[in-house]
Amino acid sequence: MLNNFLERNDLSTPIPISVKFKPLKKQYEILEQVVTEIDSSCSDQNLFIDEKIDANKSDDSMPGQTFWYNLKTVTGHLDDGQGNNRFYWWFPSTNQMDPLIIWLGATSNCTIFYDIFSNIGLYRLNKCGNMLYENSYSWDRQ
Repeated sequence: MLNNFLERNDLSTPIPISVKFKPLKKQYEILEQVVTEIDSSCSDQNLFIDEKIDANKSDDSMPGQTFWYNLKTVTGHLDDGQGNNRFYWWFPSTNQMDPLIIWLGATSNCTIFYDIFSNIGLYRLNKCGNMLYENSYSWDRQ
């Protein structure tokens, strides 16, 4: 509406720009195509890794992972000294220029995993929730 006012057009004229999210860099456009393909075909594969955890085994990839990150992450709990623990999942930056980011988005009603898989984290879940793909809008992207 403001654009139409400044251009002296009819105020009900649609905005002449696209407001659809798109990758900032050309190299990430392929990820948009991958996401579309992933969301359009849901498989029966689950993200549960309980058997590997119980057997004290690790794997280089997670079930349903569609990309490879050469990234070691660290998880743990911070004790506040009053019997409460706060879970953390540390992701080192893949960009040498980035400062440290501490994301404390989890509340008592919301898990940290929601933020990791839906906001600025490195990963995204497909609509079925059984496949991971790379987040082209992650905090460590340029």
